[in-house]
Amino acid sequence: MIYLNVLKNKWTWITIAVILVSVSGYLFWKNHNNPDNNYENEVDDEIEDEEATGAVATFTDSEYYNMANAIHELLKGFFDNNDQVLLLLSKLQHNLDWLKLSAAFGIREASAFTYGIDSGNLTQWLYARMPGSDIEDARAILNKINVIF
Repeated sequence: MIYLNVLKNKWTWITIAVILVSVSGYLFWKNHNNPDNNYENEVDDEIEDEEATGAVATFTDSEYYNMANAIHELLKGFFDNNDQVLLLLSKLQHNLDWLKLSAAFGIREASAFTYGIDSGNLTQWLYARMPGSDIEDARAILNKINVIF
């Protein structure tokens, strides 16, 4: 019975309405200000621009996803697997391949045992987990296919 009396009070309903509006506003703000969404939208726009010029992807979407997973596994480990990462990057033929690989990679979280990065996109992971000489090698590979890295 006490619950019915509480629900009859106008201040209870005002409080509930304020809470609902606040939570809805926060969720809307969080979704629209999420940097992951911004990154994915930017990459998707760049892919559309490349495809509009007539560029054709070298691999299927699932192959890009498999490459992204392999690179992520290599970069998050304890061991120096940078040669395999560079080998995977050398398979890319043009800028569209890089963009599709970046889109497939998306924003990835690090494991508890990964140092140097908490989460990030492919470029951020490469810079965080590869030493300077390997970054220079990656830059040389990507510059050959007109990717500014």
